[in-house]
Amino acid sequence: MVDVTSVLSALVALAAAFSAMTGLFVLEGFFRNKLKDLFDDTSYLIFFFLVSGYFFYGLGEVLYYLISSVLSEAGYFGVQDLYWLGGGIMILLSFIFLSATFAKRNMRWGKFMILLLVGVVLAAVVSLATMGDTFSFSNMYPLISSLIVTFALGSFLFDQQLGDLSLPLKIFFFASLFILLADIFYSSGATLLANDLGTLISDLLYLAGYVLSGTAFLTLRKRWHSLANGN
Repeated sequence: MVDVTSVLSALVALAAAFSAMTGLFVLEGFFRNKLKDLFDDTSYLIFFFLVSGYFFYGLGEVLYYLISSVLSEAGYFGVQDLYWLGGGIMILLSFIFLSATFAKRNMRWGKFMILLLVGVVLAAVVSLATMGDTFSFSNMYPLISSLIVTFALGSFLFDQQLGDLSLPLKIFFFASLFILLADIFYSSGATLLANDLGTLISDLLYLAGYVLSGTAFLTLRKRWHSLANGN
């Protein structure tokens, strides 16, 4: 009999590997002079950290699968957590600075304040849903993901200013949304649903999130080449 959970875990790892490899493909583009010329120094750093963050997310998931499934070693904290936490912070900072930069350039601070308000409310709701009576290290992931989703909304609020880069950033938003939902089910699925069902739902959501982030990487690289070639 096929173990659905094991199959899904393997698919999540494959999707994460796809995301990490496409992320590496995009990172390689940062070192091409023609692509680098598309950005000023601030935008270059923002997109570099954004892409690096999602790359580390995918790499962390692959490491988690190898450690827990292949090596049969799973602890409270592992090397994969360093990649997840570091990647999450990089993504969050990049979206914050992206929204703040376009708010400053276009004097749209009202939109940025809306993002801050949404972030406070969403973070509070997610914390109440996942934290329970005590705080644990795993509670940091849905909290960080909620803030990433909040500031990724800037890709919709500053749609016109982003131009051709708007689409891949919107795909990153939906990838982050699926990862947030997965983090919520992973953290609280055992109490909200039967444990196996919570794990199944979280794996499906992680799968969608990593596939979307890989798609966003490919779309981003394609848009960069179009811009670099003057199309």
